[in-house]
Amino acid sequence: MSDKNALYQSVRKHEIIIKRALMELADRVCALGGYDENEISVFFGDCIIEDSAALSDRALKEFEHGIIDQTEYFMRVYKLTEKQAADKVSQIMSRRKV
Repeated sequence: MSDKNALYQSVRKHEIIIKRALMELADRVCALGGYDENEISVFFGDCIIEDSAALSDRALKEFEHGIIDQTEYFMRVYKLTEKQAADKVSQIMSRRKV
């Protein structure tokens, strides 16, 4: 079994437990509020599970092959804004000149 498949199955198992707990909590809150009849639903979105190491590796390879520049690299890997990433690139360049 791949790591991603194991992670997916683990997430689904946790969703079942959390869903049950949320439904019980909502049911009790409704009962305390005097709502006898209620229909409670809990839906989990299909979120994307990010593998930060894989994202970093991909960004590095793209940078090394000239697909993205340093600014884009810092934006992806360190979640910087474009201005923050550009400032970081400028700082690095100024240090190299010294």
